[in-house]
Amino acid sequence: MKLVKDILVVFMIFVCIMGNAQDLAYVGNPDTSYFTARDLAFSGHRTIARDTLNRILTKYPEYTDVRSLLAKTLSWDGKYDDARKEFNRITSKERENKEAWIATVKNEIFAKEYHIALGLANKGLAYLENDVDLLELKAKATSEIEAKENNPEETRKQLNKITSTEPENRDAWVAAVKNEIHAKEYYIALGLANKALQYFESDDDLLTMKAYATLKINQSQDKNADTDKELANVESENLEDDTAPKKNQLILTNSFDVFDQVFENITGAIVRQFTLTDL
Repeated sequence: MKLVKDILVVFMIFVCIMGNAQDLAYVGNPDTSYFTARDLAFSGHRTIARDTLNRILTKYPEYTDVRSLLAKTLSWDGKYDDARKEFNRITSKERENKEAWIATVKNEIFAKEYHIALGLANKGLAYLENDVDLLELKAKATSEIEAKENNPEETRKQLNKITSTEPENRDAWVAAVKNEIHAKEYYIALGLANKALQYFESDDDLLTMKAYATLKINQSQDKNADTDKELANVESENLEDDTAPKKNQLILTNSFDVFDQVFENITGAIVRQFTLTDL
């Protein structure tokens, strides 16, 4: 008797599970559901709209308009990483889908990922040559990058966040190396270039920047070597001078502060040297 009850319980659980699965499965007209979801999204009910869109995609995964709307709602709600994945699925298959390219570049601009936006704009222009809208977005991304170049540390943080989570994002690696070169941080640039080349072996841009960073490092080392040599010569001359009789000397130093029109403190110093015979 107990065995029969146990079997009935298991059967009822199975029926409930199957019933729930059927409830989750999409049934209906995808076009009608899409327009309903679009109205919901535009009226501010984006979470409900996404539920409908995701259900449509379970049965029609290649319905581009549905996936594009889903990605846009994610972007509007600040879910930029999730939106990026959805847009990428579209642009990787539909190379000439202008609406998708524009939306994916805008997503990166909204996320303030301007280097990624620039890379995507360039990629889109490879398929939609001279497209006015993409050129405008490219110009905006470029302008934002130039504005940030005066703050390389902040740019470094942003790009490091991308390369650490998306190690195969070539555009981010190239931008990261360029950022260090602009900041004249050639050792960091060289390290990043070497790391990026592990993922993108023989990449022309990365190899060129690596060579440039190496050249600058070598030039700096040669310059330091020349400076050390000059200092050694000066010390040698001073040692020779020390063998000659010297007069007692007195060094007086007077330091003062100078303030310009915007009250920036500049410290200066006047040093005068006297011998006792001058007094």
